Amino acid sequence: MVIDVDATLADTHTATLDIYNKEHGTSFTTKDITDWDYRKTRIPIDYSSFMALYGIAWSNYASIKPLFDGDLLKELEKHYEIIIASKRPESTIPPLEAWLKNNLGGVEYTLAIYDSNGNGDKHEYGADFMIDDKPSAASDVKNGTFLFLVKQPYTPKSLERSPNQRYTVVKDVNDALRKLIDMAEGRLTLAGLRRHANPAEKERSTH
Repeated sequence: MVIDVDATLADTHTATLDIYNKEHGTSFTTKDITDWDYRKTRIPIDYSSFMALYGIAWSNYASIKPLFDGDLLKELEKHYEIIIASKRPESTIPPLEAWLKNNLGGVEYTLAIYDSNGNGDKHEYGADFMIDDKPSAASDVKNGTFLFLVKQPYTPKSLERSPNQRYTVVKDVNDALRKLIDMAEGRLTLAGLRRHANPAEKERSTH
């Protein structure tokens, strides 16, 4: 299974906004990130400026908070091969490796970095499952892969409301991890997830 990094495992939104707010005397929060592309939000920033902030945030990787429960990830490892995949500038790869080492606590995983020039993609790994926050992943996901789309302020309402055979919206990465563990241990079926694709659906399907 494949797990995304930024805004899925790692709270890079908060880290980048903290830097931006200090530099500009503003008070933006993650709720202001209403589009996956920062440039389409009310935050006045261009691409190069955002990437500079992103690089600064990762250079201070110890301040980036993990969004996952380490115990859940350890339990997940018992059932799935974990691939952590990310598209990122080369300069941020060593900090990411250090961050993962500090936060994953002995969990075995493969780190897959794909080309920041657009060559390669998470969807090419052919995984059974994927966890990601990018809304377009819901349409990009390949046949045979089921996506857990992590809910964000920029998750389109249309994706939340529409049951789909290829994805389900989850409230956070831990929600996805629990569902994956439940499936591995027989308490939840993929068919059940496909029937109840709305994150507001509290009832879990069982055998």
